[in-house]
Amino acid sequence: MTIFAAEVEANFLAFDATWFNDLPISFGALSAQSPIYLESYKRITSLQGWQTVLESKISSGSFAYFVEAHNDALMSHVLARVGSWRLALKSLRSLMENTLKCLYYKDHPVELELSHIDKHKIGFSEMMVYFEAHPLIRGIDDSLVGIPTIKSEYATLSKAVHGSAISFRMTGAAAIPQFWKPDVADLGRWSTRERLTIHSLNLIMISLMKDEINGAKAVNARKAISLGAPAAKFADIKVKHGVSLRV
Repeated sequence: MTIFAAEVEANFLAFDATWFNDLPISFGALSAQSPIYLESYKRITSLQGWQTVLESKISSGSFAYFVEAHNDALMSHVLARVGSWRLALKSLRSLMENTLKCLYYKDHPVELELSHIDKHKIGFSEMMVYFEAHPLIRGIDDSLVGIPTIKSEYATLSKAVHGSAISFRMTGAAAIPQFWKPDVADLGRWSTRERLTIHSLNLIMISLMKDEINGAKAVNARKAISLGAPAAKFADIKVKHGVSLRV
């Protein structure tokens, strides 16, 4: 082994020990913020409610996108729990993309089959054009369908994905590595992004899937969905969609 190769191996062993040892330190420092994480977990429970509704109503291929989206939300929560903010925000954007693909492909079985053999791709902007023209959404007040918030949050989260905004970067003047950062201000910023993302996704799903959860249908699922939809809109949702939500 050359001297350089030996130095690299020694650096690897030191790096491996350092990042692993720093992980519980960051986790412990953020433990005092448990109420914020509990509120996040409640919001994510709404996706479990949707999963029980969607499983028997849409194709297995489009449902798989939603299962992945649900996992993205939990991944974001776990990464935020240990202070890995930028990756937590990346997972929120994945939650948004996979939820929208589930909703798009449930209406497009041919394109779904083509996507399985890598012959069809659809971007965020194209999906927005489709949903904005959807007959179940056209004419409904923007505040009840979530699309304006989805657009603004997608743009904000994209800055985190690409690291283009200084406020989303994990590194600053400090040296790398910087995998965990137990910063309460960063937690607050992530929590805001997570709340608005899940609120807006619940609104578009209520708009598109209202016939599956209105009246006496899906009572238990609606209890879960209530945890992730904005409470200030419950009365308007009842009037416009006939869907009763309650905390």
